[in-house]
Amino acid sequence: MNETLNIFKTQASKKGRDRLMLLITDGNPVPKSQDPCPLVPMLDQEKIDRLIVGVGSDWSTQKIGCLVNYDSERLIPVNSTHPQDTRLIRDQLDVLLCPNNYQVWLSEIKPMAEVTNINTTNNNTNGEQQHRESSNVRFVELYNHGIPLDLSKELITLTGLVNGLISVNDIYYMPWGTQYEWNSLQYLVLFDYDALTTPECFECVCNMTSHLCDESIYVGCRSNNSYTNQGCWFDETNAANMTYWTQNALDMSVSLQLFDVTYGQGPYESTWPIASQGHSYEVTDITHCSSKYGYCWQPSCSVYGTPGDKPISICDEPCTLSSCRANGDDYANVSDSGAQCICSSHDHFFALYGSCSCIHLDYPTNCSVNVINIPALDATQGYVYWDAVTVNILHL
Repeated sequence: MNETLNIFKTQASKKGRDRLMLLITDGNPVPKSQDPCPLVPMLDQEKIDRLIVGVGSDWSTQKIGCLVNYDSERLIPVNSTHPQDTRLIRDQLDVLLCPNNYQVWLSEIKPMAEVTNINTTNNNTNGEQQHRESSNVRFVELYNHGIPLDLSKELITLTGLVNGLISVNDIYYMPWGTQYEWNSLQYLVLFDYDALTTPECFECVCNMTSHLCDESIYVGCRSNNSYTNQGCWFDETNAANMTYWTQNALDMSVSLQLFDVTYGQGPYESTWPIASQGHSYEVTDITHCSSKYGYCWQPSCSVYGTPGDKPISICDEPCTLSSCRANGDDYANVSDSGAQCICSSHDHFFALYGSCSCIHLDYPTNCSVNVINIPALDATQGYVYWDAVTVNILHL
């Protein structure tokens, strides 16, 4: 570490660039003369940030945590250097090693409208029959996990189902008046302005006014490509469907991709669920599961989706035989309660937790066994490693 500190002092550029030292260790400092804690004041003086990856179990926070001021977010444990383990910390390292102030994620998408209109009665004094068509509104929901964004600066450009700029200069609809700041941890919904009504979130748990979440932003985008020079619009030339859609976003200030998601592609492509027409696709847990992974998505419980709010974890509507068999499990059935699918585990199909669908779990590959002798116990232990798809599933 002294050598690295010397390199920062004598060779590294100081012209306003971030300075980061990454320490990967599988043990505590030995001998005591190698204690890194006395170096902290010098590292702070040189404005060198630190990040530690601790491998295995032969190190302790008490011995090396001083380097990161005992900040658990900058001291990352990993079981081993095996790819199966290091893959689990990849996203966390990416955020810390390649930070991007703008962290906008795709959290929900409804690529197609529902065909059948829904009629409900509006219980007002006139007994007026209200014709709701909110199930026919396409939308894309984004989640701001980074710093607040000034929408007036037109920093984000979109391509895919929705194209153009997120801009207050050409906003067609915003229920609570023009809002220039997109706050951290806030949803923003881009919906088809040319549909007959706005999206509605009937079963959301957020505070709502007229079935829209008070804490979220709703922006209307035109559904005609002639508006390509005005804000955002839905692409009509490459018609999306329930198994054919793409959406990506670019941070124009630094020409950096914020996300790029295409249905059925990316890591673990076989784990993508299939939603019924008119339903949306939702990321199950936007803060812990990336939209680039198929297994992180689930179909919405209803044709309305949850525009502006987190998904409903467990659907109240009963599962159907068609939804359980939609992903290729021809022998799947519905449980007696109707709450979940009974999938063909012998064919490597498993129920996706919180969703009425079966997904295929790929065969494990690159299996190996590492046998370790333990003389003190007169025993051996075997560690099995394999490359497998990590999926949030409920085994039945």
